[in-house]
Amino acid sequence: QIIEQFQLEALLKRRVNKLSGGEKQRISLARALLTQPQLLLLDEPFSALDIGLKKELQNLLIKNIEEKNLSVLFITHDLMEAIKLSDEIIVLKAKPVGHIKKIFKIDEKRTLRDDELVYNKTVQILKDKDIISSFELELK
Repeated sequence: QIIEQFQLEALLKRRVNKLSGGEKQRISLARALLTQPQLLLLDEPFSALDIGLKKELQNLLIKNIEEKNLSVLFITHDLMEAIKLSDEIIVLKAKPVGHIKKIFKIDEKRTLRDDELVYNKTVQILKDKDIISSFELELK
């Protein structure tokens, strides 16, 4: 089922050194889901992908989260990606490292988060006074 869902049949016949970065990411995500975890830890899994493949893999992840009631700890520097995929966004302080600056809740159903909603939420978060001061976003 995972092989079909992630369209891996053709890739399974190729040597690892002949796979592109995107194909390797697709296989890595599929392998992680194959074990049927309760918690999936993803550290910037889509950061080096082109926009088309990124959206495709995000949608596959969302499908698996919804169907399998999967919990994911997702680390990213991409705010729009965090809004698309997360129920909660935890923004960490730069210093001291690892301390929580602010938590944002995303209440909209994950499967209904279109580009317009993601954009509007991004603008809303970037206008937050704590975020502006924390990341020195103020116009000088």
